[in-house]
Amino acid sequence: MQLKEPVNDLCLKCHPTRKCVNESEHEVDIVPSMTVEGLPLSSDGKMTCITCHNPHKWSSLNLLRMEPTLLCLKCHPEY
Repeated sequence: MQLKEPVNDLCLKCHPTRKCVNESEHEVDIVPSMTVEGLPLSSDGKMTCITCHNPHKWSSLNLLRMEPTLLCLKCHPEY
């Protein structure tokens, strides 16, 4: 991708309250402790906003890449 800024910075310009981590948000800018298959990571292997969200998926209110439970289970199969 050829973005003018890091993807998380671009997302936070319009969604500044999403930077806070709480039980309904997932931390970003971290290297996953498990293998992540089928989801994009940054060039240095970190999770970004677009790891779980597809900014071009206009058919879904939360822009998730897939149904929430399936998405979480990609990395957290123990749940």
